[in-house]
Amino acid sequence: MVVSDYSNYDDREEWLDPDIVLRISEQLVDAVTFLHEAGYAHGDISSRNIVFTCNHLSQASKEDLFNILGPPESENLTRLDGEPSGDSLPKQLVKTVGWDNWTEEDEEDLRIIDFGEAFLQGGRAEKACPAWHFAKAGNNL
Repeated sequence: MVVSDYSNYDDREEWLDPDIVLRISEQLVDAVTFLHEAGYAHGDISSRNIVFTCNHLSQASKEDLFNILGPPESENLTRLDGEPSGDSLPKQLVKTVGWDNWTEEDEEDLRIIDFGEAFLQGGRAEKACPAWHFAKAGNNL
């Protein structure tokens, strides 16, 4: 399910190379095994909670970073009613960037983030796993 989130199944040219799928899968299995051996269950493994280290980008200059990802796009935050937003909100929103060639970074490692649904093994998860997790995996509900 997680690896399939990174592929566009409607366009074969957008499919990830098998070696990339294998690398992601192996690292994900290793990460989940590490969590389980430590006595924890994540509770929400999905592509939204998996990131990559981006070692290449972490060493890039600002100019190189903008050449790779493009300049940041932002817009001012305004309230619908026109009132001032106050000091508790940001003045601008910055759009998330896309990185189309991330799969070409052979040395990048997977990291699992967002442990908000994690629980101790033998304990109970606070919430049940949503049905769409199972439906997306191909099971009939």
